[in-house]
Amino acid sequence: MAARPSSTDPYVLALVPDLLLASRIQQALGPLGYQVECVAEGEALRARAAARRPAAVLIDLAARGTAALDALRALKGQDAGAALPVVAFGPHRDAALLEAGRQAGADAVLVNAQLARDLPRVLRRVLGDGPEAAEPRGV
Repeated sequence: MAARPSSTDPYVLALVPDLLLASRIQQALGPLGYQVECVAEGEALRARAAARRPAAVLIDLAARGTAALDALRALKGQDAGAALPVVAFGPHRDAALLEAGRQAGADAVLVNAQLARDLPRVLRRVLGDGPEAAEPRGV
């Protein structure tokens, strides 16, 4: 049984309308002490980010009807958001979408198949919490 999140656990906000991907993210990060909140819409992401000031944001680039790239640009365009670490992810078959995430300002971009395996390491890197912190941008 995973430990119950506490108010001191790092808070990660995720734009993930797909329940399966949301579950994978929570299963990958929850046992490591991250408090993960998933929202399904870009507007909800922006509102929650402003209200709770997350340690990092995760964005599903393939989220339909949520304007994922607009949400990413909006977060990175704010003064406080420029320093906010963002990890974006999407389907491996859509290289253009993954590149658009990089161009919009994501600190790292993963394919969906890498989420469970690589997300904890990549998140530590973008947060500057481990030896991976020295890896180049755009994993």
